[in-house]
Amino acid sequence: MAYCFLGNNSLTLSGTSVITGTFSASNMIITNGTGQLIKLFPSASSFTFPVGDNSPAYSPCLFNYSAGTFSGATSLGVRVTNGVESNLTSTDKLNRYWTLTDNISGGVGNATFNYNASDVGTEANLIA
Repeated sequence: MAYCFLGNNSLTLSGTSVITGTFSASNMIITNGTGQLIKLFPSASSFTFPVGDNSPAYSPCLFNYSAGTFSGATSLGVRVTNGVESNLTSTDKLNRYWTLTDNISGGVGNATFNYNASDVGTEANLIA
């Protein structure tokens, strides 16, 4: 197994940094505190955040920016939490959630969040 536990620390990757390897429930960056995996976006691009929690559950997310105001300091930070987001009241909800922190002005693109089948009741009832 190869884990990187962030705890309450954040790990910042430069705009040219890449993370390689095969990620899974036994090989990922675990966000088990307030720390985030942060990626700098100097331009519109995409990046997969290979994050998960210490249950262990690999729950990566992909962000693909097509437009926005970018510089060497614009970034997106991601943390995944094993639990239900406290503001949800629906009976059909994910049993994990992602916390995002960004400073990309006017960011346009799409995001894909991955979770395990055991994290959800009736998937067709979920609303983003």
